[in-house]
Amino acid sequence: MNRYHNTFSFDGGFSRYPYLRTAKPILHITPSLWTEKEKPIRCSDLKELLTRNVDLLELFDSGYNDAKKNKPFLDALFTTL
Repeated sequence: MNRYHNTFSFDGGFSRYPYLRTAKPILHITPSLWTEKEKPIRCSDLKELLTRNVDLLELFDSGYNDAKKNKPFLDALFTTL
């Protein structure tokens, strides 16, 4: 048994999710985060994604540009922390 940030913690194995949940998430990243018009690419893992005919650079650029367009929303969300 250990103490972490004044909370008792165990070294895993005692539950399905042994990590401490000390903070509530404020942002859930989903395919419909900004819009529901685009059909999400569903994959069970990275290996499956890489074997498909998917332009990863295009996906990255699209995500970057979406975040850039929505910068005011993200700034307001994260400056309240």
